[in-house]
Amino acid sequence: MGNDTVHSREWARGYYCAVAVLLREEGQATTAVQSLYNQGGGCAFADAEDIALFEQHGLTPNAR
Repeated sequence: MGNDTVHSREWARGYYCAVAVLLREEGQATTAVQSLYNQGGGCAFADAEDIALFEQHGLTPNAR
């Protein structure tokens, strides 16, 4: 079970990293960025810099 938890956290971190990359490329929270962000199920395990970017672009309150 411990490995599943670590795997899930790492997967979530990578998922939100990819969403953040798209957000940086788009320069704004486009419909695609918003959709991917919302489908992630909550970015509690995302990197702090990615969470800050999501907050900056209004993708919270779901960020923490």
